[in-house]
Amino acid sequence: MDNSNKSVDLIIPVYKPDVNFLSVIKKMDKQHHKLNKIILIHSLDKDDKNSGETESIMRKITTLKREGIVEIHDIDKKDFNHGLTRNLGVSFSQADYVMFMTQDAFPADAYLVDELLRPFEDKGVAVTYGRQLPKKGCGYLERYVRRFNYPPQSKVKSKKDIETMGIKALFCSDVCAMYDRKVFMELGEFKETDFNEDQFFAHEVLMSGRKIGYSCEAKVFHSHNYTYIQQFKRNYLVGRSQELNKEIFEGIKSENEGIRLIKSATSHMLRHGKWYMIPDLILCSGFKYLGYKAGKISVALGK
Repeated sequence: MDNSNKSVDLIIPVYKPDVNFLSVIKKMDKQHHKLNKIILIHSLDKDDKNSGETESIMRKITTLKREGIVEIHDIDKKDFNHGLTRNLGVSFSQADYVMFMTQDAFPADAYLVDELLRPFEDKGVAVTYGRQLPKKGCGYLERYVRRFNYPPQSKVKSKKDIETMGIKALFCSDVCAMYDRKVFMELGEFKETDFNEDQFFAHEVLMSGRKIGYSCEAKVFHSHNYTYIQQFKRNYLVGRSQELNKEIFEGIKSENEGIRLIKSATSHMLRHGKWYMIPDLILCSGFKYLGYKAGKISVALGK
């Protein structure tokens, strides 16, 4: 299936953008496969002390060379929701495909859109996602996790892969992903959720008999050097969202993936003489696990 003439709209939720985000927009405006529109859902914060800087950056974004490519839709910060805010963005699109990014993901080259489109040559594919590369200054452990989660081999996943891959079969990331818009609407859009909207939708895709494509050539720079407490908080949200939607994960192995990462990272560190980093791996993994379990317990306690 030739996708060279297919229209693509890019949707990005935006909150307190900085100058780096302006560079992201300029890079996306110069993609080889030209975007139809860039739709920004801008969360306004009335208490933002740097609101002047934010307004300046948003004004600069609207003056891009291709007039009218950028649409900015303002919402109140309190109304932001990971699922519903992205659905709002889709409501402004009539394109064949909708692409999602986060404001801190920087495209590695001018072929990001092309490479996300490529897996759709398989008519069964309904969603694709790209590879996240570590940013400059990314820590050693996080750098390994990036490679573990986003390997240098592309893959197409289907329902049958759940048996062997467990929850990894549902893995998809709206940091950089593209959806067939008609299928997206047909399957009911994203759930109302504050986390994991991409994973929940990936489940619907596989259950419908469709496929998920991972393109290792669709590359963005995106990584974080989280503290142990930040890891705890992030995985608290993961555990909570999974427990609130536990019917999705019934019969799907979840915690085994974390164990596999620990074993793989430990082996990697030992092979490369980084044995002294193993305590950091253990602590980081421990905070992730405790956060995950705490999130699940919070639901059971009705909090």
